[in-house]
Amino acid sequence: MVLSVLRPSVLSAQAACESLIAFGSDRSEGPGIYVLSPEGGDARLLVLMPGALGIEWSPDGGRIAFLSVTKEDEELFAPYADLRFHAFLYVVNADGTDLRRVSDMPASMGFSWSPDGTRIAFASSLESGGGNSAIYVVEVDGGGQRRLTDLEGVHAFPSWSSDGRLIAFGSKRGDDTALQVMSPDGAGLRPVVEVSGSRAWSLPRPVWSPGGTMLAFAEGRGTYIVSANGGDPRRVDTGAGEPRAWLPDRRRLLMAESSGSEGRVFLVDVDAIEDRTLAAGAGAGGESSASPLWDRVAYTAIVGGQADVYLVSIDGGPSRNLTRHEANDYLPAWSPCTSEEES
Repeated sequence: MVLSVLRPSVLSAQAACESLIAFGSDRSEGPGIYVLSPEGGDARLLVLMPGALGIEWSPDGGRIAFLSVTKEDEELFAPYADLRFHAFLYVVNADGTDLRRVSDMPASMGFSWSPDGTRIAFASSLESGGGNSAIYVVEVDGGGQRRLTDLEGVHAFPSWSSDGRLIAFGSKRGDDTALQVMSPDGAGLRPVVEVSGSRAWSLPRPVWSPGGTMLAFAEGRGTYIVSANGGDPRRVDTGAGEPRAWLPDRRRLLMAESSGSEGRVFLVDVDAIEDRTLAAGAGAGGESSASPLWDRVAYTAIVGGQADVYLVSIDGGPSRNLTRHEANDYLPAWSPCTSEEES
């Protein structure tokens, strides 16, 4: 399969923006996190770390954060092994040096870098005894860990606004769920959207718009957008799916949908309430990641029982198998521009 032909302006922009795609792999020669040019070539092992999850680049592209447990930390993690979907939070430099565990507290999926790259917000069930969870902030270089929410209910999926002023997160207490925001020190906690009853079964996973004025989230079987200041949310989807990112035009959402073994990656126009499928098939509804120029999207697809990283143009068209390895490659994360030529 090949990608659709890209316009000369797009090719010029790509040349001015060097970036990498990080992904997890169970390759026998070294299971862990690899990095690869989006143009192809040989993948480079960044860190030997079986089962690495939640791969996220720092805003400046200098570091990668992820969840896993090193062999050296297995004994330290043993008392927490019963916590579901938890592991230690690590950071490593983009060249594979200076691997460090950020906190002794295990974290759950769904953490967020601060815009200045100095802190990470995460959720953990440790202090609540496993049934509930709270939101924490920790400095990337160690120290300064602070719990921002109480231990009553489930608080998860923290997401830092681009201006650094607010952290949004999903919250569930009994039969009530809410999308809430607070400052990075835990002050000014307030609900943006509150849902009760049968529609409140799912926990919102907020996605900030560029500029931090709007939030997108999935609730039940629908996708909504709402002002960060609150108000009535507006449904913008044509079916099931979960928002992954807000495009720079603030008019479209990158979405993912997974139903059993099938899935798709698609765009939703929040004004026209129309969607357009970019890629579909087994595994396509998992994690996806857009390029810093928003010309392509990386995603996982499973073909013949094997997971690989694929690329598709933001305009649609055929996809391209990027990794082509007999092992499973998954959870692609596209870096910011690591260098950019002056225009």
